[in-house]
Amino acid sequence: MDLGRAFTPEHLDTPTPPEEEIRRILAVTGKVLLEDELNCGACGYPSCREKAIAVLQGFAEAEMCLPYMVEKLESVQEELTRANSELKDSLTTLQKTQQQLVQSEKLASVGQLAAGVAHELNNPLGGILIYSGLLLEQADKESRQAQDLQRIMAETDRCRRIVRGLLDFSRQTRIDAAIVNLNKILSSTLALVTEQALFLNIQVVQQLQESLPNVFVDVGQIQQVFLNIILNAADAMNGRGTLSVRSETSPEGDQVLVSFSDTGSGMTPEIISRIFEPFFTTKPRGRGTGLGLAIAYGIVQRHHGDILVASQPGMGSTITVTLPTAA
Repeated sequence: MDLGRAFTPEHLDTPTPPEEEIRRILAVTGKVLLEDELNCGACGYPSCREKAIAVLQGFAEAEMCLPYMVEKLESVQEELTRANSELKDSLTTLQKTQQQLVQSEKLASVGQLAAGVAHELNNPLGGILIYSGLLLEQADKESRQAQDLQRIMAETDRCRRIVRGLLDFSRQTRIDAAIVNLNKILSSTLALVTEQALFLNIQVVQQLQESLPNVFVDVGQIQQVFLNIILNAADAMNGRGTLSVRSETSPEGDQVLVSFSDTGSGMTPEIISRIFEPFFTTKPRGRGTGLGLAIAYGIVQRHHGDILVASQPGMGSTITVTLPTAA
């Protein structure tokens, strides 16, 4: 029995795809120009062109190119790194905004309470001053009664100053703004305080930018802010050290920055987080009301600015006031 079988050879000729189709497949893996074809053989074909033909004939996949996959992976990694960085920046900005919002709400609620208390106290304090003054006019100037009345008037006047501070803190004062140069406000404020006994052993170093842009602010209120920061710095140095005052324009050119750096004892992060809280103070009892920086913070916020604090225990402190430039 003959189990053999005859076969007739048949030549199968696969036609070469059109050139535009080959270029289209090559472009899928970024091979647009002739020099883009590396012909590395990593895909199993001698050349990128032969691999593209195999794709069109159904024997390979267009994306199976090792250099292309590595380049695409690196591109995706760079994109992820950039997105991660942007996300971190956004989170930092969100946290800062949230802290400012919480602080603003806290100041607003306490400010409303302070305003109510201040208005209620103003009238009786005024009455005490008037009638104490009348009694003092009738009393013997050398008598114990006159001394007691003078003490009553002095303490009542101190109470009125505290009430005035409460009203300032509650933002019940109107802004009378004008276009000014902050260097002039700084110079006049420093001239006002450096003659005091507290500054006899404090060296004041001024680094004021000459071409400082103007700002649109209430001169009296901003001077109050600077005065409060300067006096706090002197207290932090116990009347002995160096106070550096610097004015400059922000890199973007839309803000003026005024920084006050002292060589005092510095602050812990816990204290920094609370220094703008109303009635919070690190001074001994009777030496401070805890309203100074809270009032300063409120004033600067009303001027669309900010107060930044940088400090470490034993390394001194730097407080920077930022204000927008005049349009």
